[in-house]
Amino acid sequence: MKTDAGTYRIINRSELTEEQFAVLRRVSRERVVERVCVLLGEGKIALSQVQARYGKIMGQVGKA
Repeated sequence: MKTDAGTYRIINRSELTEEQFAVLRRVSRERVVERVCVLLGEGKIALSQVQARYGKIMGQVGKA
């Protein structure tokens, strides 16, 4: 099946190797950290909010 860049499909966890899954989790974590930094820099969230919720978010997206 040929797809273009605008076509998406859900990939089940069982379709991924452990290495592929680790890469996806690491990328997700990096994107969350980047976005949190931007939001902090723009003053859209407070440091206290990040401190209160960072652990829970990282638990959901994985640890590098």
